[in-house]
Order: sequence, then structure tokens, then C-alpha cells
Amino acid sequence: MPTSVRTDCDVLRARIAITSDCNLRCSYCFIDKERGERMSRSAARAVLDELISSPGPLKVIGIYGGEPMTRWPLLEEMILRARFLEKERGKTVRLSVATNGLLLDAASLGFFRRERVHLCISLDGRFHDRYRRHGDGRGSARQAERGAALAASILPPEQLTALQGVHPQAVSGMAADFSRLLSLGFRNVNFEMIQGPAWTRSARSLFSRRFARVRARVEGSIRDGVPAFLQPVNRMLFHSISGSEDRPALQVHPSGRFSDMPYPFAHAEARFRAESLGSILELRQRAASALARRLLLLGGRRGAFADYLRQAADLGCSQ
Repeated sequence: MPTSVRTDCDVLRARIAITSDCNLRCSYCFIDKERGERMSRSAARAVLDELISSPGPLKVIGIYGGEPMTRWPLLEEMILRARFLEKERGKTVRLSVATNGLLLDAASLGFFRRERVHLCISLDGRFHDRYRRHGDGRGSARQAERGAALAASILPPEQLTALQGVHPQAVSGMAADFSRLLSLGFRNVNFEMIQGPAWTRSARSLFSRRFARVRARVEGSIRDGVPAFLQPVNRMLFHSISGSEDRPALQVHPSGRFSDMPYPFAHAEARFRAESLGSILELRQRAASALARRLLLLGGRRGAFADYLRQAADLGCSQ
């Protein structure tokens, strides 16, 4: 059973890891896939009941792993339970699921569409097969892109996000990979800064230069009428426009335990340097913050940029 959340605390965001199991063995992942940690049905039910019952009208809940699609019966049950509680408690519940995309099919995607689940698919661009491999060493890019294409054919764009992994040794292709994700049908992208490998000064500098290209592509997409969105920017715009406070997500581990430590790092102390993580995320946040401020300035005028702010703010509370 979960450690209790204070009943007088408004839990806006929560991320629930339901398993350590995964069908891939990505080189940069901290999770020990052999631990066999799996959330029980009773723990999942208790966690959702407690989170959605907490004060506050909006609950943003992300489900991940491991690979959550390996626990499909539990995942399906959790989504239906969340929708039941949403209606019963009079809340607005935004649900998202993070997946590697390999196990997606028409039936699961149809379910996500009906239940208004925001789907986040990990895609690492041209270097995908270097890092995101099966246990036997085979790459997973073709399978992941096949799942992504199927998702894009079934889900509306506002229900779909690409989780673009940015590895310090592959920053050079970041902007080109971002453009390719847009060509695959994604309109919303979140840069996942790969933690663990060293982010050298040159890699950080290159990230800033490549982000400038991404920023130009985003602004151009708005003017062209096919807007592209960046999730860190979306969240900043949501809180800026709504006047709400951005707080870290409450983390829930497969045991049902609440924590302030994301599950992937719970058992990685020997490989994980907190000071490195902080500086890497700050690098992304500074770049996103500068773009958010510019979009707010441009959005003060009527037209496409004002419409963009409304759409981005809505996406900002979707995951």
C-alpha cells in the first residue's frame, strides 16, 4: 500500500512507474530490468484513489516503467479507474503513458483515443539504434517508427508527443531529428536529456546552438500555420498564463511508495551524479525559458501566436 499523501496537499502532477520490466535494454537506462518490480492491482487502485482525491481540480498523471505496455491489463484497468474517479470526484484528470512504441497496435491506440490518454513515444533519431537496443543487440528504430506511424494515424496530434532523446555524443543531429519527428506527424516534442554519459563543455555549447535552430523552426511553424510545440515550453506557458505554481511531480514507484526521486534513479546512486543531472536539466530549462518568454511577447499580438499560446498552455497540462 502507498505511503499516504497529506490529505490537505494539492497534488497537481504525479508520475507512476508500474513496472521495471521492459522489452528493450537501452544502454543509458538506469533501471535494472531483472529486479522484477511490478505494481499490484491493489497498490495501483490505492495510489489513484489517493492522488485523485487530493485537493485541487486538476490532476496530471503520467504512467511509465520500464515499459508499461508489458503490463497491459493493469494499465488498462488504471486508466478506466482514473476516468471513473474523475467523474465521481468532479475533477479534471489528464492522463499520459510513456512507451517505446514497440507494443502498440490498433486496439490499444483506439482505447487511448477513447479514454483521452496522451501518448508519449521515445524516439532518438538517427542514433536510435546505437542506444535503444534489444537484449540480443538488435536496434529498435524500425519497430519504434512503425508504432509511431500507427499512433499518428489513429490519435489526433494533440494526444501525441515524441520523447526525443538527446545524448551528449549525438547533439549534432538534434535539430535535424526534431524536423524529422515533425515529418512523421508529431506536433509536440519533449527533449529528454540523456543522463549518465558526460555532458562536456563542447556538448553543452553545441546543444545551445542546435536549440537555436529548433527555436527558429518552432517560430516558422507558427507562421506557416502548422505549429510545432516543445513540452518544457508548453508547461511554462501554462503556468504563466494560468498564474499557477509549477511544482515537481510526485513520484510513485512500483511498490506503491511515494517519493521525490524518479523511479529510474532510485537504485542508481553509483552511476548517477546529482550535480550533473541538475546542470543538464538547467541547460534545457534555460533554453526553454528564453523561448517561452519570446512566445509570450509575440502572443501579446493578435493572430497565429495568440492562438499558439492557448494551444501550448493546454498541452502544458497534458503530461
